[in-house]
Amino acid sequence: AACWRVPCFRSTSSAAPSKSPFPADDRMEHTPRMIRLLDALRRERNGDAAASMRYYGVRYGLNYGVSLPAVRALARAEGTDPAFAGYLFAQDVRELKIAALWIADPGALDAAGAERIVQRPQRGLP
Repeated sequence: AACWRVPCFRSTSSAAPSKSPFPADDRMEHTPRMIRLLDALRRERNGDAAASMRYYGVRYGLNYGVSLPAVRALARAEGTDPAFAGYLFAQDVRELKIAALWIADPGALDAAGAERIVQRPQRGLP
């Protein structure tokens, strides 16, 4: 059967393995969790606060201007997960970096992990 206006993806037994640029690890399962967290953060956004931070030099790729108590409440609902926290902290989103600090397990943070956090580019608040 021919495909019409829609890409066809047919599975064959002789298909070569996928050459995805992403390693097959748990990062793929963190993405849906991050998207759900971003959706919740988006509902709490404050454009005036974000504009004020930009005015005073606090720059991020994405900044919703969400208050710290709101970020803390959403992060605590996620529970502790050091791998997920590292994934969030690697994003250029202010609220995800802040949430990562509550999601990380302080007992699992070693000296190298603390050094990575300290050595991040200085942008103002985390």
